[in-house]
Amino acid sequence: PKVAPIQLAIIPIAQHKPGVLDKANALYASLKTKFRVKLDDTDNSPGWKFAEYEMKGVPVRVEIGPRDLEKGQCCLARRDTGQTVYILDEPTTGLHVADVHRLVKVLQSLLTAVHDNLYAQAEKNLEDNTFDLNSWQEVKEMVETKGGFARTKWCGKLECELKMKELAGVSSRCMPLKQSGTEGVCPVCGEKCTTDIYWGVAY
Repeated sequence: PKVAPIQLAIIPIAQHKPGVLDKANALYASLKTKFRVKLDDTDNSPGWKFAEYEMKGVPVRVEIGPRDLEKGQCCLARRDTGQTVYILDEPTTGLHVADVHRLVKVLQSLLTAVHDNLYAQAEKNLEDNTFDLNSWQEVKEMVETKGGFARTKWCGKLECELKMKELAGVSSRCMPLKQSGTEGVCPVCGEKCTTDIYWGVAY
């Protein structure tokens, strides 16, 4: 969400019905100073628009249609989970769409939640596909069978780093700033060492 060119896509539902486009435009005018917003008032169907903005990676979709106008609400849909949230008007504001101040707070909270969820998913995916291995043979087998990253010890010698690429088909990706401090052996020369290093295939 922090780098998305469009953070919110406003989708009018049944925009030919009275008041829908007016309220969508009012939402756009209220939100464009706080977020990067796109109002899609093209003639494409709502389903087409939903798919379009999902493919573009827009984190949150804001829907407004005739039933929402009747109920004094709008619908927010998260791209990462598909979860929808309905925001109701405050009766005292006299607005026919969701109260803007509350809506901004909810949207800020949603964008943060989307960011945190995507980060957690990426972190889990990285950890699930990182394997602690002890020899270049194990690293080579990992590359040939399941892919991912290998975490091994390394003696620090350039010749062992180059030999790992030759033997297992991987190159060093990084040495984590937070080292485990445990002792092991270099997967190439077998020398005792404590430095953690990650290996992976360069594409």
